[in-house]
Amino acid sequence: MVIICAASAEAAETKTAKIKAKTKSKKPLEENVMLLHGMGAAALAREQYETAILYLKEVIRLEPKNAKAYSELGRAYCRTWNTTESLKVLKKAIALDPKLEAAYLNRAETYNRMRRSDEAIAECGKAIDINSSSLGAWGIMGIIQMSRGEDSRAIASFEKYAFFKELKDREMKEKYYMVMRSEQTEIAYDQNCYFLAQIYFKHNNFESAALNFERARPGYEADPFFYYFLATSYLKTGRYDNAIEEYLYGLDIAPEESGFMYNIACAYAKKADVKNSTEWLRKAIEKNPAFKKDAVQDEDFGLIREKPEFQELIR
Repeated sequence: MVIICAASAEAAETKTAKIKAKTKSKKPLEENVMLLHGMGAAALAREQYETAILYLKEVIRLEPKNAKAYSELGRAYCRTWNTTESLKVLKKAIALDPKLEAAYLNRAETYNRMRRSDEAIAECGKAIDINSSSLGAWGIMGIIQMSRGEDSRAIASFEKYAFFKELKDREMKEKYYMVMRSEQTEIAYDQNCYFLAQIYFKHNNFESAALNFERARPGYEADPFFYYFLATSYLKTGRYDNAIEEYLYGLDIAPEESGFMYNIACAYAKKADVKNSTEWLRKAIEKNPAFKKDAVQDEDFGLIREKPEFQELIR
């Protein structure tokens, strides 16, 4: 047991009070502001928005001209759907630093949440004026344009995003012999490539669709729909072995999905592989008898249509 005498305890309390008094009377230490700012940024990255708001407001109290803190506070407010406060503090951030790219991106996100898409796109444009290779601006713009049905513009924006992301990765690799990656950046890249691939798929540009689905693969390896889109893109471009492989991956994730079985049969039929095509078609029909009628009319079975094995299945 440790016994603390009253006198020493009193002395410790007096010393603590003196330190507090000195801290209040002096300008806040730069290290304290940096620590608070770092904790606020970390909370923001972890999506702990209310905590981030508390830290960032304290940073601004101690350092009223910290434009970056205002920008991050605006983002935190945006993520809690307090769009009024978000726009208010982002206006302050831009007044303090008119070249702060992140503030315009955060304002674009805020306007987008308010369904003011024209203003959101305008903010992306301002960010691009500051930094023509702004990944955030091209990505946000592409998502907004896609949601508005402006497919050709969305394609252009997403292609710019992918180009600058890959350029940045190459430059980092040449400089540091490695690519510096963050989880958030990679999630955004996968998502934007997936969106781009879906637009190409919708417009029957299957070569470009396949390329961008492959770019998006790391983020969608557990999604059976991803394998459907990628495999079908390969099927449509004559890469039948690749198509079969991707359909099989999808079937592993969703073993009861008879559509994968039917499409595997189609891919084998395009290769004129009667045995494998009819085996897979039989499995598909057993799961879903409606596929028998589909197979009768499906052009994918053209090369094997007159074969006895196929005719037997569609009777």
